Amino acid sequence: MGAEKLDTSKTDTDKAVDLFTVKMPDLAFKPASKDLEPLLKGALEQPIEVVVFDFSLVRAIEPTLLNLIFRFQMDVKKANKRLFTIAVASSLHMQFKERGIDKAFCIFSSVDEVQKELKAFKAPKIDAEILKTFVKGAMVTFEGQLKTKLTPGKMTTKSQVYESGDAIVGRMMVRVPGFEGQVSICFSEAVFKKAYKKLLDEDIEKIDSSNSDAAGELMNIIYGQAKTILNQNRNMALPAILPEVVLAPKAEPTKGLVLCMPFTSEIGDVRLEILFGA
Repeated sequence: MGAEKLDTSKTDTDKAVDLFTVKMPDLAFKPASKDLEPLLKGALEQPIEVVVFDFSLVRAIEPTLLNLIFRFQMDVKKANKRLFTIAVASSLHMQFKERGIDKAFCIFSSVDEVQKELKAFKAPKIDAEILKTFVKGAMVTFEGQLKTKLTPGKMTTKSQVYESGDAIVGRMMVRVPGFEGQVSICFSEAVFKKAYKKLLDEDIEKIDSSNSDAAGELMNIIYGQAKTILNQNRNMALPAILPEVVLAPKAEPTKGLVLCMPFTSEIGDVRLEILFGA
């Protein structure tokens, strides 16, 4: 059992996918459970996106062990991970079919075939100009509304939305030609308090329902700036969308690609997150 990297790059914004292989022991007899259970538990606990079962040593699986593996397959899905199997003998494939679970295991002939599948899966079509309008919209909004200059950093990708230090986000679900997903402006508590002071000339002691709407309003203005740019440059008429505010958002894994644009400013760091296919 071991981890390796699969290069699934199709664009500069893609990243390599973590792949963790589980070399299955001979599973024809029930006592093999003492070896199998630690393997499955260890694979699930790994900070990975993809698990691959290598069945090259297996010709048949004892029924109770097959139930154990199938339950693990469901746990993998609950954890927002993907499961593939390779080197499945014809006798074992027949056993999967008889149980009606062959499709659940995503059977491929080799790691190379898994790699091809992951390349296709991890390459969303990105309209770069639309992304740039939201970055530009954030910069124009902060300079116009907060008299604060945002300096963009390096855009990165990740597989989760939000971060542990986020206290509040303003977000919108955006569906336009060339992009469908969620755009969020993310603040720590200290930075949001300073932004609120800049925006409304009021000090706040804590973030609550009486002041949290400011995050949504800033996201709304960012969207409005993007609408103006896209209408002028691309003749795109974007629909009206209501923003949403989330207090203390949880950092959660997602199956979609997340682009993260960090900004630095005099009031602290702010982050724009763009989730594809939300």
